[in-house]
Amino acid sequence: MNVAFLIVAVVLFMLGIAHSAFGEKLLLIPMAKEKSVDLFKQKPYMVSVMRFAWHITSIAWWGMALIVLDFAQIGDPSIFSVYALAGTFALTGIIILAFSKGLHPAWFFFLGIAACLWVGV
Repeated sequence: MNVAFLIVAVVLFMLGIAHSAFGEKLLLIPMAKEKSVDLFKQKPYMVSVMRFAWHITSIAWWGMALIVLDFAQIGDPSIFSVYALAGTFALTGIIILAFSKGLHPAWFFFLGIAACLWVGV
């Protein structure tokens, strides 16, 4: 079993849980209650759109976690697939780091995931 890939799968699964739970509590619920936002007043369904878009991200990370878990079990995963995921997570981490100026902790996790994927190959 590839330990680096196993770490990635566990971290991605936990990130998905944290993303949905904290996002719902700290962002989506307060945002839905905010009546001063014109978009929400004019189009109330936009709160639902924001909610499902937010949680779909967590579902996507859980799917990626399962793919990486599969990589951990097979002896020779596709290098292209591993590098594609590693590049995706590295770019995600860089974007979060740049736009949040390091204030949002997600950059650390995504760059760590990318590093573990590269090490796992």
